Amino acid sequence: MAMKYLFIAGCVVPLTMLSQILQFNQNIHQPGNLDILNFGYHRAPPSTSKGFLPRFNETYLAQYTDSNQAFITATPLCVFSMGKENDQSKIRFQNSRGLLVIGGHGAFTCHAFLIENQAVFNTFQREFITQHGEFYPTANGYNQQNGMVPGMGRTKPYHENGFDFAYSQGGFEWKASKSICIFGGNQSIDFTPGIRSVFWSQHNQALIAGGSINFGKHLTYMVARARLFDLIRKPVYANVESPYYKKNFAFSALFLRLKKHRLGLIHQTIWQAGDSLKEAMVNPLYWVPVPGISYIAKQQVSLPQIGINYLWSPFASTMVYSELFTRGFIPEAWATQFGIKYYSSLTQNLILSSSIAWIQTGAEFYGTHYTKSFTHQNLPLGTLLGNGARELLFSNRFNYKRCFMDYLFQFGVLQNVPQPLLMQTFIRPNQIIQHRLDIGFMASQSMQLEMFLGITRRDARGFKNCNAINFGLRTAIFKPSNVY
Repeated sequence: MAMKYLFIAGCVVPLTMLSQILQFNQNIHQPGNLDILNFGYHRAPPSTSKGFLPRFNETYLAQYTDSNQAFITATPLCVFSMGKENDQSKIRFQNSRGLLVIGGHGAFTCHAFLIENQAVFNTFQREFITQHGEFYPTANGYNQQNGMVPGMGRTKPYHENGFDFAYSQGGFEWKASKSICIFGGNQSIDFTPGIRSVFWSQHNQALIAGGSINFGKHLTYMVARARLFDLIRKPVYANVESPYYKKNFAFSALFLRLKKHRLGLIHQTIWQAGDSLKEAMVNPLYWVPVPGISYIAKQQVSLPQIGINYLWSPFASTMVYSELFTRGFIPEAWATQFGIKYYSSLTQNLILSSSIAWIQTGAEFYGTHYTKSFTHQNLPLGTLLGNGARELLFSNRFNYKRCFMDYLFQFGVLQNVPQPLLMQTFIRPNQIIQHRLDIGFMASQSMQLEMFLGITRRDARGFKNCNAINFGLRTAIFKPSNVY
């Protein structure tokens, strides 16, 4: 009972403990490293400041560490913004409220958060969200309803042209020994320091269980299993609500790590877990942690995605990364990415973080039929632009003390090729040019609480341009999710 009141009191007065603070941050503006997996956990030194405002900047509103150095912390999550788009009279806004809890002891760390949202997005965002909504069976086939916000959740209508949605994430990482690491939760697999990868990006959170084992200092073998689903309601079911179309994801990788290099060989497949009518048990071979075992059950698995993931850090401030993937060695089913990331303190108070990447996907890389496609929640596992895309992404941030300026540039060229949805409802522009500029002030480093003013300019060939401005308050722990 005493612990309960201590936690509640911490929500009013920050508690300063002589221990490290574990931050959770999935934002791209972080120093690069050659770690194989990064679930967003970053350790910060304990606060040495005095006074309420300095402690508010360096500590969570609620945190507790016991005598054994086991800890639990909690911090609010929020996005409160409003703005205008073009000459539209309707106010664009987002009202998001949530809570992030982080805990751990020794080699074990975990996190969980829940966010409730209401929003009226810019027109191009609303069109993308609604055209990736869920499919409901009807007497004449399927009808698409609601929508899916990338990196967030499934929606339901909110007033006129608005969305009401909630989403959650949670995960853990346990370094059982120097050689063995176990991880799991509702999160993503991410090996690339850029905005996204070609085989799995941060906008997809899925139920995952996996682990890795080190063979000496340089070799690491990793396996993972996940449950994916697409937003297709089954017409035959025995539950209160019709379930979605489910499928299983199998991942294996071997990594070679040297002082300045990291090379990964990756193999992943999609296994069927029933059909569009009913669920079924996945083939038992799915659980065998050996890449290539899927060839025994060819009728129940997709062609595998096989690829190379490479990172090189020639300097402490610079990281070069690349990916080269194919799906079943089909000429039309390949993808590649090449990028450079830079993070450095130019002066004592000025930090520059910059990233540039070129991404290209083949016409059939994520599949052309929903049953064995590399998708989750109707979205491709990798780039949100899907099959047949060429994309240039540039991200830049200047930090001077608490002030920052972000600039994001996207250039995309899209081919008219099949996408792995149940029905081709999404109308894609042939070319996209997008600019996003944010100027703001970091109110709290530990909570990553930002006040910002944002300007968006988006030109899409054949579609109405977007000229928008918004301002507000947000906790900046997530990678951009509106680059589509």
